[in-house]
Amino acid sequence: MSAARARRLWLKQAGLICAPTLPAAMLLLSACNHLPPPGLIPPELEVSDIQLIEIGLSLVKFSINLAVDNKNEILIPLSKLALGVEVLELPFATGQARDDYFELPARSKRIVPIELMVPTGRLRDLARRLAERNTTQLTYRIKGNANWGRDGALLPFERSGELKALRRLLELLRAN
Repeated sequence: MSAARARRLWLKQAGLICAPTLPAAMLLLSACNHLPPPGLIPPELEVSDIQLIEIGLSLVKFSINLAVDNKNEILIPLSKLALGVEVLELPFATGQARDDYFELPARSKRIVPIELMVPTGRLRDLARRLAERNTTQLTYRIKGNANWGRDGALLPFERSGELKALRRLLELLRAN
């Protein structure tokens, strides 16, 4: 027996080295699948479309498309994407991705459909607030999170900008 092998055997018998077992190794490997790799660049988000789905007495449903640009060299698997939307720094809508699980291909853009729900009172309040301010700029902030993979680490995201499509919708509501 070599001196190195004898030393490892002695350390193992003393409890200072554990031999990895198959379940422990599998647990370690599965944990790696639940975490994004180091140095991951957050995808860029842009609201590309907004459509009215349904107007109810207490709730208005919209569909928006998020253009998501993955600048990474790897595919990004995401699930359970949920978000909130603030307009003029006030809570406005909540929503989630239409698909529970989706992938962002490496170095490319993908459209992610999002379903939003807005209490009708908030929509009326926003229209009234815009009329009082007499502003043409409609700022928004999208803030949310998604899981890495099917059940992995929670990844937060945020995007701010001006939403011209929502301004057109509010102008239509003012006319009625």
